Amino acid sequence: RVLFRSYAQRVLKMVEGRSSPVWEGQALNSLGLAHLRFNKIPEALAAFQKALAIDPDTTGPHIQWAAHAGLARAYVQNSQLDKAREHYQHAIGAIERVRAGLGGDDAKAGFLQDKIDIYKEQIALLLDLYRRDVKSNNGADAFHYNERARARAFFDRLAEAKIDPERDAAPDLLKQKQDLHTRINTLTAQLIKERSREASKQDQVSIS
Repeated sequence: RVLFRSYAQRVLKMVEGRSSPVWEGQALNSLGLAHLRFNKIPEALAAFQKALAIDPDTTGPHIQWAAHAGLARAYVQNSQLDKAREHYQHAIGAIERVRAGLGGDDAKAGFLQDKIDIYKEQIALLLDLYRRDVKSNNGADAFHYNERARARAFFDRLAEAKIDPERDAAPDLLKQKQDLHTRINTLTAQLIKERSREASKQDQVSIS
């Protein structure tokens, strides 16, 4: 672990300020993870925040969601659970925007395999927050994240297995499925947008 952290620091010094924001973002995220393993929370937070501060147009969404997920984990370790929830939310939002933009089922197949832990951690956090305040919306949010993760993982597995459940389906059922997918995507986008607002400005009726 000491060697890993030292290596990440050396790599960061090599790429910092140079013409590769992607490498710099990756090095910062790696350094943040190394600090996190040693429970050095302030140092981890600083590294992830620096990664987020890089112009996202020059790094790509994978740097952004990794930094948000890292910040969320650091805030969980620091018992700042509301901040952790917000950063998990941003990480998942970035992941889902990328997944939605992928071409077809083949492109989406397996996309969530190395990212599903972010969903699981957000769900566990929301359930913990709900147990602390049963009048909050955290329980409902945990359910929504769980359903979204399960549905996306299921369709990814179908695509990987080259199974086509639509081949012999009746046209009216296919139309219902397409309408349902459209509705789910619309509601998911609305939920992400609403949850990104300050708590005092959120429309609780829309969220619930």
